[in-house]
Amino acid sequence: MNVSMTEGAVGPLLRRLSLPMTKGMLAYMAFNLVDTFFVGKLGPDALAAMSYSFPVVMIILGLSMGIATATSALVARAIGSKDRKTAARLTTDAVILAFIFVGPMTALGWLNAESIFRMLGADGPRLVLVLDYMQIWFAGLLFIVVPQIGNNTMRAMGDMHTPSRIIMLAAAINTALDPILIFGWGPIPRMELQGAALSSLLAFLFIGLVSFAILHRREGLIIRPRPGTMLMSWRAILRLAAPSALTTLITPLGLLWITYLASRVSHETVAAIGVAGRIEAIAMIGIYALALVMVPFVGQNYGARQFRRIQQAQQKSFRYALYWGLAAALLLAIAAPAVAGLFTQDPSTLRQICWLLWLVPVSYFGVTWLALGANMVTGLNAPLDAVQMNAAKVLLVIVFVWAGARYGEAAGLYASLALVNLASGAIAYWFLKRRLATVLKDA
Repeated sequence: MNVSMTEGAVGPLLRRLSLPMTKGMLAYMAFNLVDTFFVGKLGPDALAAMSYSFPVVMIILGLSMGIATATSALVARAIGSKDRKTAARLTTDAVILAFIFVGPMTALGWLNAESIFRMLGADGPRLVLVLDYMQIWFAGLLFIVVPQIGNNTMRAMGDMHTPSRIIMLAAAINTALDPILIFGWGPIPRMELQGAALSSLLAFLFIGLVSFAILHRREGLIIRPRPGTMLMSWRAILRLAAPSALTTLITPLGLLWITYLASRVSHETVAAIGVAGRIEAIAMIGIYALALVMVPFVGQNYGARQFRRIQQAQQKSFRYALYWGLAAALLLAIAAPAVAGLFTQDPSTLRQICWLLWLVPVSYFGVTWLALGANMVTGLNAPLDAVQMNAAKVLLVIVFVWAGARYGEAAGLYASLALVNLASGAIAYWFLKRRLATVLKDA
């Protein structure tokens, strides 16, 4: 069911929209958690290899998410201004643009994989393992990119439930296939890391087929493409997608630097960074879901010129993120040994994960303030603000995380991450408040 975001009390509406998003994100996170759980049973080398792949995966997904986020914002504005014809044209042309995007990205990944992972510090058996994993992942890139467009478009229409249900079914498929393909079963051979990649790709293929069918048959948003309007749509999408992609790209570039610095400390530190990143995503899932809601919410209200509702959303969401983040930090501090034990029994890696969970989670709310702020300014047609927010964080990462790793090794690296998260949250808060003041003044 499509929900109008331009009417009704803001707080209850945001909670109602975030709940299905939380379920969907939890299922999406389950892809990584289930893969990490089973891969962890292959040993610390396999776990470290998957951690090396994480920033590269994030870069490619970040680039494609730029197209998806731009499409969501533009479709939401069209819906807010009651222009469904434009919404259909934008959706169709965005899907075609995504298909065009996949080819070069696949070729670049195949040709440069070994050089990229050597640069990140992977060597020996870890390099062989990560290349095995990424060969299949690159081959199935189309199955990962296109579903992002479909699900974000449905959310822009106000339908948060359908994408979440699709992802939950796909997560169940991935969970069922992982042990079979990783460890082998009957006539199916043991594929180890390649099995983890293949099971995820098959699940993403399911998401893409179902979301495409819904957009075409139920919503009528996949229409016959027209070359004349297609170029106009692409210009509008890319005008917003370029800074949005840069925003999402900046974060994994920072993670690349963190992974490199962690590899200079130890391979156990790399594994800890990879595992803890997945734990963070689960711990703050409610706020990340709320951040994704902000693009269509702000887009619809911006299109309907309901600017006061956007201001209320900013106040309520930032307060909620603060409370949630501090509660999550307390729980993780208490449960760190038990949580770390779910992923590995290697004593050195266990110790690294525990140290990270004791030092970094107190700053999680800063990370979510950044996510909330970046998505809100994108919906406000100011994507360059989001670029500057994330660029500021990466500059802080380059300087402070380097200093922390150099002078404090693993513990110093983790403490510097916490300081960077807090500072970047404060920067995002300032940027968003300034942008909202400008919008309200011009209204």
